[in-house]
Amino acid sequence: MFIKPNQTTPGRKPMKQPEPVIPEQLSRAYLLEHEVLTFLSPDYVLEHGTDFYGGEIYWDDEWGDFLCWQNGEGARFTGLEYIFNDEDQYLAKYSYYENGVLNGISVRFYPSGKAQSYGVYRDGRRTGKYYEWYENGTIKVYRIYETDAFRDKFADRYKFAEFDEDGKITKKGKV
Repeated sequence: MFIKPNQTTPGRKPMKQPEPVIPEQLSRAYLLEHEVLTFLSPDYVLEHGTDFYGGEIYWDDEWGDFLCWQNGEGARFTGLEYIFNDEDQYLAKYSYYENGVLNGISVRFYPSGKAQSYGVYRDGRRTGKYYEWYENGTIKVYRIYETDAFRDKFADRYKFAEFDEDGKITKKGKV
């Protein structure tokens, strides 16, 4: 039996068409302007977050996973954690933790204050869309992490595209 594209045999799900990759729609400016992504202000993070190097929290990698602990309390850290670069005086990153594990948004910044990367974590694993930009705002790396596929402890499954500074795709694939 011949099957036309987008047609299925009985009992089979239709094949999902890949999302087109449009570099202009992945630029930092476009994503912010169209409210696809939002960022916390540095002032908010510094006021409401916990400084990783402030002595209140620390990492434990004894079991092969990184856990964020609340110092002196023996409890896993829950909340907004950040790293402030004292030497260059800028917010380098912020991330949300729940019970010691990355759970929520994680953002890194260039010394200029512009966002360098944006990703979402669930139970310590990247999930959904991940963006990394050149400092000029053009997309550098775009990944879509599988959220419902089996993933072992050390392997993430994702589709990706890498770009040069002019926004041209240099590499594309699936891991």
